Amino acid sequence: MEAFAKKFDLDYMRTSDLEEARRCLRTGGAAVAHVKGNREGYVGAFSNGGHYIAVISEERDGRIATLDPSFRPDKYDKEGVKGLVEIKNGVLTLSEMDVLMSDTENPKPNRFFLFWRK
Repeated sequence: MEAFAKKFDLDYMRTSDLEEARRCLRTGGAAVAHVKGNREGYVGAFSNGGHYIAVISEERDGRIATLDPSFRPDKYDKEGVKGLVEIKNGVLTLSEMDVLMSDTENPKPNRFFLFWRK
């Protein structure tokens, strides 16, 4: 992620702080979230095994808009996930912030990778 920021001359920050991620989105930045997938007692909404998704905005209603590189139309219909993620305009996904926070939960830091234009 750091190499990406450097290549495109972007300011960059790693964080697990929800408010820092929201501030980034509200000030024209973008974020990448590391969703961790399924774990004991938890079904991952965005992934079974973990990957990265683009967090592109916070909607007026407080939901988070994301782009998921492993998107497919039936992806969010599985048991334990149905109703947590809404598909809008064909590929944009909307979810409550707590869904994203649960999916990025891990003892390791850095739920979010934040980017801003300089």
